[in-house]
Amino acid sequence: MENVDTTLDSFFSKSLSSVAKQAGVEDYAKFQNAGYRGMYNMLNVQLARRRGVDKTKLFDTMGRTELAANLFRITQTEERIKSRNVQGQAMLEDTHFCVGREVRKIIQDNAGCGPEELPQEKRLQEVKKTLKKDFKEMKKIDDK
Repeated sequence: MENVDTTLDSFFSKSLSSVAKQAGVEDYAKFQNAGYRGMYNMLNVQLARRRGVDKTKLFDTMGRTELAANLFRITQTEERIKSRNVQGQAMLEDTHFCVGREVRKIIQDNAGCGPEELPQEKRLQEVKKTLKKDFKEMKKIDDK
C-alpha cells in the first residue's frame, strides 16, 4: 500500500503542479501548504510531526477516507484553477486553501471529526515486520 499511496500522491500532485505553474505559481511549497492549512488547520510539516512521519510520507499512513479526501482536494483545486482561470500566487494559494476548507467541512459533517483526527493505518513496513515475526512463531509451533 505504501508504494501505491506514494504513486497516487505523486501523480495527482504533478498534475496540480503543472496547472499551478501555468497559472503563475511562484512558490509551490506555499501553494501546497495552503491546501493543507485549509484542510487540516496546519502546515504539512506540522501534520507530519503530529503523526510521527516524514512530510513526504504523509499519504503512506492515511486511511481510505483521508486518502480519498486529499485526492479530491488536489483534483478539485486543479479543476477550480482551470474553470475559473485563477492566476497568480496569492489567488492560487487562496483557491487551494478554500478547496481544502470545503473538503474539511465535508469530512467533519460525515465523519464527525477533522481529517487530522481520522484513524491512521499502519505503515507497510510495520505490517511486514509483524507478519514475518508471526510467521516465525507459527513455524516454531508447527515444528514441535
